[in-house]
Amino acid sequence: MKKFIAYFDFLGFSDFIEKNDSAKQHKVMRNIYLAIENALANWVSVKNHAGFYNPDISKSTLSTLNFSDTVIFITQDDSMNSFLEIMKVAFEFNSYSIRLEFPVRGCIVYDEIFFTPFNQKNQAGGVYHLTSVYGKGLVKAHIIANSQDWAGTIVEKSAIDYVNALPTNTEIEPILEEFTKRYHVPFKNGDKKEEYVLRITKGDLDDMLIENLKKNIANNFIQYNKSIEDSSVKQKLHNTLEFIESFRNEKKG
Repeated sequence: MKKFIAYFDFLGFSDFIEKNDSAKQHKVMRNIYLAIENALANWVSVKNHAGFYNPDISKSTLSTLNFSDTVIFITQDDSMNSFLEIMKVAFEFNSYSIRLEFPVRGCIVYDEIFFTPFNQKNQAGGVYHLTSVYGKGLVKAHIIANSQDWAGTIVEKSAIDYVNALPTNTEIEPILEEFTKRYHVPFKNGDKKEEYVLRITKGDLDDMLIENLKKNIANNFIQYNKSIEDSSVKQKLHNTLEFIESFRNEKKG
Protein backbone atom coordinates (compact mmCIF):
# COMPACT_ATOMS: atom_id res chain seq x y z
CA MET A 1 0.00 0.00 0.00
CA LYS A 2 1.17 3.51 -0.75
CA LYS A 3 1.60 5.78 2.24
CA PHE A 4 3.35 9.00 3.25
CA ILE A 5 6.91 8.45 4.47
CA ALA A 6 9.20 10.92 6.24
CA TYR A 7 12.78 9.69 6.12
CA PHE A 8 15.69 11.30 8.01
CA ASP A 9 19.42 10.59 8.29
CA PHE A 10 21.68 12.13 10.95
CA LEU A 11 24.74 13.89 9.54
CA GLY A 12 28.08 12.95 11.11
CA PHE A 13 26.65 10.00 13.05
CA SER A 14 29.59 7.66 12.43
CA ASP A 15 32.00 10.39 13.51
CA PHE A 16 29.96 10.88 16.69
CA ILE A 17 30.02 7.15 17.50
CA GLU A 18 33.75 6.83 16.89
CA LYS A 19 34.71 9.86 19.01
CA ASN A 20 32.53 9.33 22.09
CA ASP A 21 32.42 6.64 24.75
CA SER A 22 29.33 4.52 25.36
CA ALA A 23 28.11 6.71 28.26
CA LYS A 24 28.05 9.78 26.00
CA GLN A 25 26.44 7.80 23.19
CA HIS A 26 23.65 6.67 25.54
CA LYS A 27 23.04 10.24 26.71
CA VAL A 28 22.85 11.65 23.18
CA MET A 29 20.61 8.84 21.97
CA ARG A 30 18.21 9.53 24.86
CA ASN A 31 18.08 13.14 23.64
CA ILE A 32 17.30 11.89 20.14
CA TYR A 33 14.52 9.60 21.44
CA LEU A 34 13.06 12.58 23.29
CA ALA A 35 13.18 14.71 20.12
CA ILE A 36 11.30 11.98 18.23
CA GLU A 37 8.70 11.64 20.98
CA ASN A 38 8.17 15.40 21.33
CA ALA A 39 7.59 15.66 17.58
CA LEU A 40 5.02 12.86 17.75
CA ALA A 41 3.36 14.50 20.78
CA ASN A 42 3.47 18.01 19.29
CA TRP A 43 5.22 19.06 22.53
CA VAL A 44 2.31 17.95 24.74
CA SER A 45 3.39 16.16 27.93
CA VAL A 46 1.60 13.89 30.38
CA LYS A 47 2.53 13.03 33.98
CA ASN A 48 3.56 9.40 34.49
CA HIS A 49 3.01 7.21 37.56
CA ALA A 50 6.26 8.46 39.11
CA GLY A 51 5.21 12.09 38.83
CA PHE A 52 7.50 12.95 35.90
CA TYR A 53 6.32 14.44 32.62
CA ASN A 54 6.83 12.54 29.38
CA PRO A 55 5.79 13.38 25.80
CA ASP A 56 2.20 12.25 25.25
CA ILE A 57 2.39 10.14 22.07
CA SER A 58 -0.95 8.42 22.74
CA LYS A 59 -2.74 10.29 19.97
CA SER A 60 -0.18 9.74 17.21
CA THR A 61 -1.26 7.42 14.39
CA LEU A 62 2.23 7.15 12.87
CA SER A 63 4.53 4.14 12.88
CA THR A 64 8.01 5.30 13.92
CA LEU A 65 11.35 3.56 13.52
CA ASN A 66 14.87 4.47 14.57
CA PHE A 67 17.84 2.33 13.64
CA SER A 68 21.39 3.63 13.80
CA ASP A 69 21.47 7.01 12.00
CA THR A 70 18.00 6.76 10.45
CA VAL A 71 14.55 7.85 11.64
CA ILE A 72 11.41 6.98 9.67
CA PHE A 73 7.81 8.09 10.21
CA ILE A 74 5.10 6.18 8.29
CA THR A 75 1.38 6.97 8.03
CA GLN A 76 -1.36 4.36 8.41
CA ASP A 77 -3.03 5.40 5.17
CA ASP A 78 -2.94 8.02 2.42
CA SER A 79 -5.65 10.38 3.65
CA MET A 80 -5.40 14.15 3.97
CA ASN A 81 -5.41 13.79 7.76
CA SER A 82 -2.41 11.47 7.56
CA PHE A 83 -0.57 13.90 5.29
CA LEU A 84 -1.23 16.73 7.73
CA GLU A 85 -0.01 14.68 10.70
CA ILE A 86 3.22 13.59 9.06
CA MET A 87 3.90 17.16 7.92
CA LYS A 88 3.47 18.41 11.49
CA VAL A 89 5.68 15.70 12.97
CA ALA A 90 8.36 15.98 10.28
CA PHE A 91 8.45 19.76 10.65
CA GLU A 92 8.95 19.59 14.42
CA PHE A 93 11.57 16.85 14.25
CA ASN A 94 13.49 18.47 11.39
CA SER A 95 13.46 21.93 12.97
CA TYR A 96 14.48 20.83 16.46
CA SER A 97 17.17 18.44 15.23
CA ILE A 98 18.88 20.95 12.94
CA ARG A 99 18.66 23.84 15.39
CA LEU A 100 19.45 22.15 18.67
CA GLU A 101 20.36 18.47 18.65
CA PHE A 102 21.82 16.64 15.63
CA PRO A 103 21.76 17.86 11.99
CA VAL A 104 19.52 15.82 9.70
CA ARG A 105 18.70 15.66 6.03
CA GLY A 106 15.53 14.05 4.85
CA CYS A 107 12.70 13.58 2.43
CA ILE A 108 8.91 13.18 2.54
CA VAL A 109 7.52 10.96 -0.21
CA TYR A 110 4.34 9.13 -1.17
CA ASP A 111 4.87 5.55 -2.35
CA GLU A 112 4.76 1.90 -1.34
CA ILE A 113 6.19 0.83 2.00
CA PHE A 114 5.71 -2.31 4.08
CA PHE A 115 6.50 -2.57 7.78
CA THR A 116 6.51 -5.95 9.57
CA PRO A 117 7.49 -5.77 13.26
CA PHE A 118 7.94 -9.01 15.20
CA ASN A 119 9.67 -9.85 18.48
CA GLN A 120 10.30 -13.25 20.06
CA LYS A 121 12.58 -14.35 22.90
CA ASN A 122 13.41 -18.01 23.40
CA GLN A 123 14.20 -19.94 26.58
CA ALA A 124 17.93 -19.83 25.85
CA GLY A 125 17.88 -16.02 25.99
CA GLY A 126 18.12 -15.47 22.25
CA VAL A 127 16.02 -12.74 20.69
CA TYR A 128 14.53 -12.78 17.20
CA HIS A 129 13.72 -9.11 16.68
CA LEU A 130 12.35 -8.46 13.21
CA THR A 131 11.78 -4.90 12.04
CA SER A 132 11.38 -5.49 8.34
CA VAL A 133 10.83 -2.30 6.33
CA TYR A 134 10.91 -2.33 2.56
CA GLY A 135 9.27 -0.93 -0.53
CA LYS A 136 9.79 1.49 -3.39
CA GLY A 137 8.94 4.45 -1.15
CA LEU A 138 11.76 3.63 1.25
CA VAL A 139 14.26 3.34 -1.61
CA LYS A 140 13.07 6.60 -3.15
CA ALA A 141 13.24 8.49 0.16
CA HIS A 142 16.73 7.15 0.92
CA ILE A 143 18.10 8.08 -2.51
CA ILE A 144 16.67 11.61 -2.42
CA ALA A 145 17.79 12.25 1.18
CA ASN A 146 21.29 10.94 0.53
CA SER A 147 21.68 13.05 -2.62
CA GLN A 148 21.25 16.36 -0.78
CA ASP A 149 24.25 18.44 0.26
CA TRP A 150 22.93 20.23 3.35
CA ALA A 151 20.92 19.74 6.54
CA GLY A 152 17.33 20.06 5.38
CA THR A 153 14.31 18.14 4.12
CA ILE A 154 12.57 17.99 0.74
CA VAL A 155 8.81 17.45 0.44
CA GLU A 156 8.91 15.44 -2.76
CA LYS A 157 6.60 15.99 -5.70
CA SER A 158 4.92 12.57 -5.33
CA ALA A 159 3.41 13.57 -1.97
CA ILE A 160 2.24 17.00 -3.12
CA ASP A 161 0.77 15.74 -6.40
CA TYR A 162 -1.14 12.96 -4.67
CA VAL A 163 -2.65 15.25 -2.04
CA ASN A 164 -3.56 17.80 -4.69
CA ALA A 165 -5.57 15.09 -6.47
CA LEU A 166 -7.51 14.00 -3.37
CA PRO A 167 -11.29 14.64 -3.46
CA THR A 168 -11.34 16.67 -0.26
CA ASN A 169 -12.46 20.10 0.84
CA THR A 170 -9.11 20.68 2.55
CA GLU A 171 -6.70 22.66 0.38
CA ILE A 172 -3.03 21.81 0.37
CA GLU A 173 -1.74 25.37 -0.08
CA PRO A 174 -2.31 26.49 3.55
CA ILE A 175 -0.48 23.36 4.73
CA LEU A 176 2.45 23.99 2.41
CA GLU A 177 2.56 27.66 3.40
CA GLU A 178 2.68 26.78 7.10
CA PHE A 179 5.34 24.07 6.95
CA THR A 180 7.33 24.60 3.75
CA LYS A 181 8.91 27.12 1.43
CA ARG A 182 10.25 26.95 -2.10
CA TYR A 183 14.03 26.76 -2.17
CA HIS A 184 16.83 25.81 -4.58
CA VAL A 185 18.17 22.71 -2.82
CA PRO A 186 21.90 21.94 -3.20
CA PHE A 187 22.75 18.41 -4.31
CA LYS A 188 26.03 16.48 -4.07
CA ASN A 189 26.43 16.46 -7.85
CA GLY A 190 26.61 20.26 -7.84
CA ASP A 191 23.08 20.83 -9.11
CA LYS A 192 20.50 23.07 -7.46
CA LYS A 193 16.83 22.34 -7.95
CA GLU A 194 13.84 24.30 -6.67
CA GLU A 195 11.77 22.13 -4.34
CA TYR A 196 9.31 22.42 -1.51
CA VAL A 197 11.39 22.08 1.67
CA LEU A 198 10.51 22.07 5.34
CA ARG A 199 10.88 25.46 6.98
CA ILE A 200 13.26 25.81 9.90
CA THR A 201 10.69 27.99 11.70
CA LYS A 202 7.13 29.13 11.09
CA GLY A 203 7.58 32.70 12.21
CA ASP A 204 9.57 35.65 10.91
CA LEU A 205 13.26 35.89 11.77
CA ASP A 206 14.84 39.25 12.45
CA ASP A 207 18.56 39.82 11.92
CA MET A 208 19.52 38.89 15.49
CA LEU A 209 17.51 35.66 15.43
CA ILE A 210 19.08 34.67 12.13
CA GLU A 211 22.61 35.23 13.42
CA ASN A 212 21.88 33.30 16.63
CA LEU A 213 20.31 30.48 14.64
CA LYS A 214 23.36 30.26 12.37
CA LYS A 215 25.64 30.04 15.43
CA ASN A 216 23.49 27.28 16.94
CA ILE A 217 23.56 25.27 13.72
CA ALA A 218 27.31 25.71 13.27
CA ASN A 219 27.78 24.48 16.85
CA ASN A 220 25.44 21.59 16.15
CA PHE A 221 27.68 20.40 13.33
CA ILE A 222 30.69 20.13 15.68
CA GLN A 223 28.81 19.11 18.84
CA TYR A 224 29.83 15.80 20.46
CA ASN A 225 33.38 16.05 19.08
CA LYS A 226 32.28 15.86 15.46
CA SER A 227 34.77 17.30 12.96
CA ILE A 228 34.08 19.78 10.15
CA GLU A 229 37.58 19.58 8.70
CA ASP A 230 36.42 17.43 5.81
CA SER A 231 35.54 19.55 2.78
CA SER A 232 32.22 17.77 2.24
CA VAL A 233 31.11 18.56 5.81
CA LYS A 234 32.18 22.20 5.41
CA GLN A 235 30.11 22.39 2.24
CA LYS A 236 27.03 20.94 3.96
CA LEU A 237 27.35 23.48 6.76
CA HIS A 238 27.85 26.33 4.27
CA ASN A 239 24.77 25.27 2.29
CA THR A 240 22.70 24.97 5.47
CA LEU A 241 23.65 28.46 6.63
CA GLU A 242 22.77 29.80 3.17
CA PHE A 243 19.31 28.33 3.64
CA ILE A 244 18.96 30.21 6.93
CA GLU A 245 19.96 33.40 5.11
CA SER A 246 17.00 32.87 2.76
CA PHE A 247 14.69 33.67 5.69
CA ARG A 248 16.31 37.09 5.95
CA ASN A 249 15.57 37.75 2.29
CA GLU A 250 12.07 36.34 2.75
CA LYS A 251 11.36 38.86 5.51
CA LYS A 252 12.65 41.77 3.42
CA GLY A 253 10.57 40.57 0.49
